[in-house]
Amino acid sequence: MKIQDLFKIENAHSKGFEQHKRGETPFVTNGFHSNGIVGFIEPLKGERVFKENAICVSAFCEATVQHPPFLPRGNGGSGLIVLTPKTQINEDGLYYYAAQINRQSWRFSFGRMVIQERIARLPIEPLGKISLRLSVKDILPKDKKKQDVKVSNLKLLPLAELCSIERKYAPYINQLNLSAQKTPYVTTTETDNGISVWCNEKPNFPKGTLTISLDGQCGNAFYQFDDFLAGEKTAVLKLKNASDPDLLFYIGTIIEKMSWRYNYGIKLSMARLQGFQIPVPVDSEGKIDRDSIHKMVYNTYGSEVFEKYAVSTKHASITHIE
Repeated sequence: MKIQDLFKIENAHSKGFEQHKRGETPFVTNGFHSNGIVGFIEPLKGERVFKENAICVSAFCEATVQHPPFLPRGNGGSGLIVLTPKTQINEDGLYYYAAQINRQSWRFSFGRMVIQERIARLPIEPLGKISLRLSVKDILPKDKKKQDVKVSNLKLLPLAELCSIERKYAPYINQLNLSAQKTPYVTTTETDNGISVWCNEKPNFPKGTLTISLDGQCGNAFYQFDDFLAGEKTAVLKLKNASDPDLLFYIGTIIEKMSWRYNYGIKLSMARLQGFQIPVPVDSEGKIDRDSIHKMVYNTYGSEVFEKYAVSTKHASITHIE
């Protein structure tokens, strides 16, 4: 059986993400990060917003399952292809077929990208012959009861006033002592909390700080739970007047939201990062509303893990810094 037997195959049509106003519709792009969702926008006139469950496939054969409504990236020569079922396929089935597509990504490359004709002929095994041992709903995070958050006032605060912003030089990965796994080495990688490798080197930054990628996927922000080593392509932020993991996590989220402005051609430099203005909830007295920030942080998936480990990073310091 082939993809064309089960799915209607369409090219996405939309403007670039940066050409939209903020809204409530997910904008889906290439890659797996955040399931391909780069942000939430207000669709422009004439753009195709999909209103049914579907699979989005990038030019490099990265398949993600999307729930309606969503707007897939369609501008340029490598826009998404959207697969909508010809007959009813449940959620488990969509994930099953998306996994089959991802396992065949080796067939495609920069010189042989995914196009309608190629994806149409991609072979797949029909779900009817397979017994699924586990439902997708058993794997996905469970919905958590969210706290009401009412933010009446936002104040733009210079990032440089909220945090110290620093970077240091460190050995390259091929120069590290790997005889023991004591210290995480944070780089510009987008996974595993920014950690590329664990090594037997002295850390040069303390836990309880925020790392920001200045290269690669510029603006990736990670809260660090261990003393760590980082080099010149990673900025490290530490709150100046407080030890508050929630606030630092919130700042990291805002930085990631602003990082779409930067890429390989326009990198996020230290000077540009120091010029960021962070919208922060404030109370009636103009002070940072930490209660609202706490509620926003703990309304997200995985917050219970963050809460468990973040406690140990308060007032953190390390005694040996290179």
